[in-house]
Amino acid sequence: GDFIGGVVPRNEAEWSDYEGKLKLAKGDKRLRLPPWLKTEIPMGQNFSKLKKDLRGLKLATVCEEARCPNIGECWGGEKGTATATIMLMGDTCTRGCRFCSVKTSRAPPPLDPAEPLNTAE
Repeated sequence: GDFIGGVVPRNEAEWSDYEGKLKLAKGDKRLRLPPWLKTEIPMGQNFSKLKKDLRGLKLATVCEEARCPNIGECWGGEKGTATATIMLMGDTCTRGCRFCSVKTSRAPPPLDPAEPLNTAE
């Protein structure tokens, strides 16, 4: 399907029998996510290895900093592939976009001199 062009395939069987609420009623604190928006908790060998490697190299990723809900799909990597988007120049962004969860600061902490070598590894 083409999301931009407005041609999105809709699987009515997925949501037509959903009995939960889709709108917040007055007095409700929050809604439960419908099943088609839920993702599995990331786990597995590829996911754990990639996370351990990134921690050991002291590298920040957009995936973690932005709290991406699909991190398990990329990091879990089917058939031995795993992808992480590394943030260069630390874990802090200077832009401050309202839609993003990445930590922001006008004066970020000093850069890690070892980051280029760690990224290359």
